[in-house]
Amino acid sequence: MLETNSLTGLLAFFFYENRYLSIPALGRLELSGDSPPVPEESRQHAFPKGSISFVSNQSEPVDPVLVEYITSRTRKMKALAVADLNSVSDLAKEMLNMRQSYTFAGIATIIPGMHGDFIVTPEKLLSAPQHVSRQTAGEMFRQEIKEDPLHEKEVHSSGGRRTFGGAIIVIICILIVVALVYFLLPHEETNSPRIVTNEKNDHVVQSPDSVGADPSRSEKAASPDSLAKNVRSPSLSDTGMLHYEVVFEEADSARAIRRYNQLTGWGHKIIMRTKDSSVYSLAVPVTGAAADTTTIKDSIRVLYGHPVYIRY
Repeated sequence: MLETNSLTGLLAFFFYENRYLSIPALGRLELSGDSPPVPEESRQHAFPKGSISFVSNQSEPVDPVLVEYITSRTRKMKALAVADLNSVSDLAKEMLNMRQSYTFAGIATIIPGMHGDFIVTPEKLLSAPQHVSRQTAGEMFRQEIKEDPLHEKEVHSSGGRRTFGGAIIVIICILIVVALVYFLLPHEETNSPRIVTNEKNDHVVQSPDSVGADPSRSEKAASPDSLAKNVRSPSLSDTGMLHYEVVFEEADSARAIRRYNQLTGWGHKIIMRTKDSSVYSLAVPVTGAAADTTTIKDSIRVLYGHPVYIRY
């Protein structure tokens, strides 16, 4: 068995076969010409140090060869394969902009240097079964992707009687239809949570069960005087680290909630706040030294493509 049959494995084996890996809007990993394209049998566990280079390029285009490689082995649509690559790119950019290392499993780890350069450390290569070691990585990977059982077999009936598996499928379909009707039609207006403002100017997600509660306790507009009272000095922890938020976008409720769900779905640590229930702000919480404030602001500005400012 291969060590992985996910997108991570596809990227690694594409690199082994083609000696390069192009990640859109991030850059390009390349294997030097004097390095072997695939590991030696049961001896070489990683490419030699210094044999892999990384060239950062925020304008790196989508590689059609890589997209075709993914779609031909996973039967995904081209748009889904491109979306997967963009997700990897976003996560890698976020880590590198925060001066954290990022690892492409089976290939190398990229470490930000002190002068804007990058240090590339080869990782342990993904292994394959010894009895098929003469095959290319792509051929071995294709053997791991089997046909969907639902496409291989059909549910047959015997003597006019429905099989047990067929009955289960019918019951599941009926339950799905009933659930859709229940959640979509009767509760279309009441299922959406409301975001209101509390006295500390932080957004509160209010569930439908609390709609009938006293509005004076949960929904209260912030006046200019109350805003002025809530301004606090920068918070310093016992270790001398500064706690603050870097705001990178302000928008109305519809766009703010959509962007919040999108970014948190990708694994981004995002805070959403509102002062007047009409303008919402999206921010990244930061704990760091005061000397790193400018660097962190610039990194978040480049990552999200918006002007930023600090909110304590």
